[in-house]
Amino acid sequence: MLERLGTEGGRPDLAGGMTTRIESSPTIGIETTEWDEHLASKSSNFRSQTRRWERRLKREQELRFRLASDPERLGEDMDTFLRLHHER
Repeated sequence: MLERLGTEGGRPDLAGGMTTRIESSPTIGIETTEWDEHLASKSSNFRSQTRRWERRLKREQELRFRLASDPERLGEDMDTFLRLHHER
């Protein structure tokens, strides 16, 4: 089940299912595209927890980040997201 999946310019058929309900998706306003700047705007507790989880993931898993910003790759990116979600 995909919940809160945006439909603006998206692909509602990615999961091979059907739409049962449409509602607004929650959004988070981010003032910067730089991760360190974003973290700097958060509380000390948030920064500490975020960095702790990041260190743990780097130590225990193969952690990589890639910004999914190319509309032409949306289908491939969603396939990857769904595969990783299913594998967890």
